[in-house]
Amino acid sequence: MVRKLAFLSQLAVFKDIIPGYRIRPLTDKEKEEKVSQMVQRVRDYEQGLVTVYQSYLQVLEKDIKGALFEPFFLIPAGSTCHLKRKVNWPKPLWNVCAHC
Repeated sequence: MVRKLAFLSQLAVFKDIIPGYRIRPLTDKEKEEKVSQMVQRVRDYEQGLVTVYQSYLQVLEKDIKGALFEPFFLIPAGSTCHLKRKVNWPKPLWNVCAHC
């Protein structure tokens, strides 16, 4: 039960902090570019967000596959699918959405 509530809590946080524009992992070329300190701060924030969100999706996908279709997982999985327009990490996200 605690794990389920943690999924919902994380989802609420992601909905609040994911920016209104699309973010994605940086390419190696983009990582090597020299940018201003402010741009670097934004990039660091976005990359941290993408990394944490990717981990969330992987754990959610694993739990959905392991569960014998628990209706609870429709809530975080369905809501997560609405975030797909803002975070460009398609494979794990589509795997989660496919189970809904």
